[in-house]
Amino acid sequence: MPKDSKELNNLWLELSQLTESLSHETQDKNQEELQQLFERQNQIIFELKEAFDQSQAANYENLIGELAHELNTPIGICISVSSVLSSDAKALEDQFNNGIKRSELDQFIHKNSDGIRILTFNLQRAKNLIKNYCFLGEKSATDFKEKVNLQEFFREICESLKPKIKQNDHVIKISCSDKLSLNTYFDYLSQVMVNLIMNSIKHGFHDKSHGLIEINCQQQEGYISIEFKDNGVGITEDILPNIFAKNFTHSQAAGGKGLGLHIVKKIIESDLGGSVDVKSSVGKGTIFNMKLPNS
Repeated sequence: MPKDSKELNNLWLELSQLTESLSHETQDKNQEELQQLFERQNQIIFELKEAFDQSQAANYENLIGELAHELNTPIGICISVSSVLSSDAKALEDQFNNGIKRSELDQFIHKNSDGIRILTFNLQRAKNLIKNYCFLGEKSATDFKEKVNLQEFFREICESLKPKIKQNDHVIKISCSDKLSLNTYFDYLSQVMVNLIMNSIKHGFHDKSHGLIEINCQQQEGYISIEFKDNGVGITEDILPNIFAKNFTHSQAAGGKGLGLHIVKKIIESDLGGSVDVKSSVGKGTIFNMKLPNS
């Protein structure tokens, strides 16, 4: 049975006392007493190792669940885009057999280029997610802050999610100066924005087309504020305080795992050193306000 923190603390204390006793009082004890102390010391070490293994197993289980959740979007998009590209290539082959116009070839090249760009971004994102989670949620030696132009960043994220956004004719409007930059971790910020956008698409715009997402950025003293707003169904007052809780979702019947917003809050606070709060009105939509340090 897993031990609680009080039991573990008591074991650590007893181990410390035993070690101290063995270090300084060995000459005052007979062989039988020493044997008993050594046996008890080994038993405590075994129990602590067992508790650590159980803790690590739970930690790995949580990380694997989060990774599976995070990989679902980029891999799903890659499968969707590759299917479209394959279908377009077959159509082009048929057109070649029957004669093809220059305009049709240009259209194929343009669409193919867009598809490859989306594929490349999402495959790179999947690779970076796996790399990050392989370090058990800790930053690897290759992680570093970089200067991110926010207008370009948001456009790139939207472009990478185009198949999901356009599926039901949703629109994303970006209000951000082309000179506004944030010194931050690109991959972690990407995770936050992808999760927020997908949360709006899956839950805010559930069974709704022509949804609107607005992203507004402002430079403040020492930080940048990002307002993420949608005009979806909104969140009821009884649910709102719990939306960042792990495994909480009001759409589990539809297969929701309740990890997206939990991951958003964890990354913003733990990895980006910022804060996030949420406001919502049923029937009017939801607003997430983020403050991210710019240093």
